[in-house]
Amino acid sequence: MKKYISVLVFSLTLALTVSAQSVQPVYQKPDRTILPSVTITNAATTNVTFSSIGSKVKSFQTTVTKTSGTVAGKVYLQGTVDGVGWITIDSLVLSDQAINSKSFAVTSTSFNSYRAQCVSTGTLVVALTFSYMRRPDE
Repeated sequence: MKKYISVLVFSLTLALTVSAQSVQPVYQKPDRTILPSVTITNAATTNVTFSSIGSKVKSFQTTVTKTSGTVAGKVYLQGTVDGVGWITIDSLVLSDQAINSKSFAVTSTSFNSYRAQCVSTGTLVVALTFSYMRRPDE
């Protein structure tokens, strides 16, 4: 039974580590939305996207939690108006520690969608979590 569960968890993890992702929130309240963690293995570029989230976004939070290996790379907060041309707003440089985290304050709300783009290098296994907060009056 343990092998079956392990294979199932591994398969789901592989399914989530696709290059471009748009997944349903795991936690959602009027002022905060959190997407499920995405597992990233070795050198890869992974996108986690929030689409059509409204105009009253206050901040984004990205957290990269080390599972194993040597963590290196960058996480970019990007925004888009048309879903095609992504503009980098800010970034987080990943260092080899247990948790890398950053809050990105949003001063311009002209974008329709946002994403966290993680460009990892080296040999690593990490979990990327991405969330946003907005004013509750929206």
